[in-house]
Amino acid sequence: MQSTTATPSTNYDIYIVGMGIQPIRHLTSEVIGCLRASNRVFMADHGFGAAQKVAEQGIPVESLLPLYVEGRERLETYHEMAARVLTAALDFGPVAFATYGHPCFYVYPTQLIRAAAVALGLRVYVAPGVSVLDTLMVELNLDPGIAGLQVYEASACVLEGRVLQPDVPLILMQVETINVTKFAYSRQKADKFLGLQEHLLKYYPPQHEVVAVTSPTHPLMEPRIRRFPLSELPARYAEDWESGTLYVPPARK
Repeated sequence: MQSTTATPSTNYDIYIVGMGIQPIRHLTSEVIGCLRASNRVFMADHGFGAAQKVAEQGIPVESLLPLYVEGRERLETYHEMAARVLTAALDFGPVAFATYGHPCFYVYPTQLIRAAAVALGLRVYVAPGVSVLDTLMVELNLDPGIAGLQVYEASACVLEGRVLQPDVPLILMQVETINVTKFAYSRQKADKFLGLQEHLLKYYPPQHEVVAVTSPTHPLMEPRIRRFPLSELPARYAEDWESGTLYVPPARK
């Protein structure tokens, strides 16, 4: 049987690819082609089956996840990830940077690699993947074509004082890391989320129901969907700080 794996037609120094939310199901033929064209794959994905799917292609895999160290600045970690990929590309490219979800959706190392590659004269190919936004559309039965969609990073939404439209669905990403620049496994305190709650209360009533959603990373898992009033947001995220993405339905139509 002829292989249907799609391989980029031009040689590149770096392949940046998205593994999807469930690598076992979401890995595309284009991404597999990029992986097979690489001499080494640098992984930033802890999803079930991610490393195994890459290893099946017979390519050396190096995990970048140990770079996440308790108390270390996240930005410092992202810079080191990018540096490792760029150095390897210069030494024995082509190499691949494989990340969770979509490589251009809340993946800062991708931006660092692409910017530095221009200065270094390295050619980069980016292959998209299924993002958490894609899975949320399914889990929430949400179609942006009906009422539009607002998507913000939670910390930036608060710090930049984003003006929200309460008649448009709102998705807030990375709520669990709000007001935090350092990586931590520890449980968070409720007051950490008060700023976000106060900002949302400018546009939504306290009793307005919000939804915390965590997409499954394995086919046998179900999405975690927790509904609660906005008034309970700090307590709910403090008791389960991995509650995931926050969806705020329209308060009016």
